[in-house]
Amino acid sequence: MNGEYAPEARTVYTVEASDNADGVGESVQVVFTNPAGNLKLMAMPFMSSAEPREGAPGPNGVMTLNLHSGEDWRLVVMPKSTEPAPSADRSYTIAVSSVSLGAKIATLTALPLTRFDVAGDRVIAAQWNKLRIYQRSNNTMPQIGSLSMSAAVDVVIDGKYAYIADFAQGLKVVDVSNPTSPTLVASEWALGLPDSIAKSGSLVFLGTGLFGVQVIDVSNPLDPTWVETICTDDIVVDVSAAGGLLMVSGLLDGVALYSVTMNNDAQRIGTYSPQVWVEDTAYYGGKMYVKGLGDVMEVVDVRNPLKPTKLNTEVGARIEVAARFGDSIIARPGELLGIKVFKVLQQ
Repeated sequence: MNGEYAPEARTVYTVEASDNADGVGESVQVVFTNPAGNLKLMAMPFMSSAEPREGAPGPNGVMTLNLHSGEDWRLVVMPKSTEPAPSADRSYTIAVSSVSLGAKIATLTALPLTRFDVAGDRVIAAQWNKLRIYQRSNNTMPQIGSLSMSAAVDVVIDGKYAYIADFAQGLKVVDVSNPTSPTLVASEWALGLPDSIAKSGSLVFLGTGLFGVQVIDVSNPLDPTWVETICTDDIVVDVSAAGGLLMVSGLLDGVALYSVTMNNDAQRIGTYSPQVWVEDTAYYGGKMYVKGLGDVMEVVDVRNPLKPTKLNTEVGARIEVAARFGDSIIARPGELLGIKVFKVLQQ
């Protein structure tokens, strides 16, 4: 696959490798070539506790990775250090092959990357190298502002600030009071690789996979301060917070429910075990919306978080759901720049 890196381009891919011969367990090899030497390739496992991996550097801008055939991997093309200049050569190629000829089939496909939050008639999307701000108006949603980012993967809005989970650098705080000219105002490093974010009161929660949930105090948004780590027995794949609840989704054990008190103390009080692999959660009107892999979303009554109860299963949600302000915002590739708006049906 040939590509050219650009901040606004889709530079995330998935590698799905499967055995094509019984008893063969050797690696799939990924060769990343970037002649200018200003890009790198990272590999993230989808469904295991394997560590993130960076391509091993070689001569002439070549990096190689050996990935086990039993895994599905997310490959991320990103700058080596600073963002390449617009005039720089940012071309690359990715080749995936089997170490043992004929033993594996490996496919490389683009992965849509859009996570967002909603504040009134504005939608703010974290799209890796850009934070994009859209204005909802009738059936249109034009972009009205943007800000260059290093690796923005999730966002939550509260008042005039957008809090961003940066995959490479932790927490970023952006002033969006002027949506046409958002401004970065603060940062706080966090352990792990943050890929989800939530906020309750003066606390921000960063989901960091193997490293649990990092808790950061943003009572002063201009000076965020790390507080503690919520350790889990699972790999954290998503965090969300609303209605006094913190919802921590794990790879294997479903959704852990925490009560966030007025003293900003998070205590685990319940668990919901969905019938889907959890990808995203949202809370609205006493209900938790659990978005699974594929097109399935479970609607769960969490008015009694000690005993969450599934109400029904809906089909059609893809990538992300944010149920706020009476709307259900559902990302669908190719529609309105990846975001479509549906009304929440009261049940």
